[in-house]
Amino acid sequence: MKLKKGLFLLIIVLSIFTFNQNIIFADSTDDIISFEIKGYTFTYENAPLKIREEYKKSCEEISSTPLPDDEIFISEENITNYTVRSSIVTYTSYKIRYSENKFIVSGAKNYTVYNYEKVGYNYTKKGNPVHLVQLLLNRVGYNLNVDSSFGSKTYNAVKSFQSKNLLTVDGIVGNKTWICFSNKL
Repeated sequence: MKLKKGLFLLIIVLSIFTFNQNIIFADSTDDIISFEIKGYTFTYENAPLKIREEYKKSCEEISSTPLPDDEIFISEENITNYTVRSSIVTYTSYKIRYSENKFIVSGAKNYTVYNYEKVGYNYTKKGNPVHLVQLLLNRVGYNLNVDSSFGSKTYNAVKSFQSKNLLTVDGIVGNKTWICFSNKL
């Protein structure tokens, strides 16, 4: 009889342990991806000349005008391409998480972009969704200034990413491209 009670207790303890492990496992896989990117943020009016010129060109390509307070983020890896005065730059970091059907960005900016949003020419060409596309492109090896403006450099990088990943090469970030980004990270 004692053996049956001991076996019964062992089964209950193992069941509770297994059940708790499943809960922990489910919680730990909630985020499909998560990464942090660090760098430096300039306002358009305080950015080095080369950065201002690149941003102005990008804006012109989408019929937009740069504003003095527009922000331009340069990753730590890319900052060596520029001459920077420390008084005009802010050290910045972003954490990007992908969960279910959305990217969640936190840090210097906080926003959410759903994977059904379309980014590109004739769609969203400026703002947080473009900012996210540029961060993701940098994460997978493209060296872009993150200026939230969908100019030709971003367009060409999107097309290259799509081609390398056997997606439709149209330069538009839609559902399949968003999902591909999430799978690469």
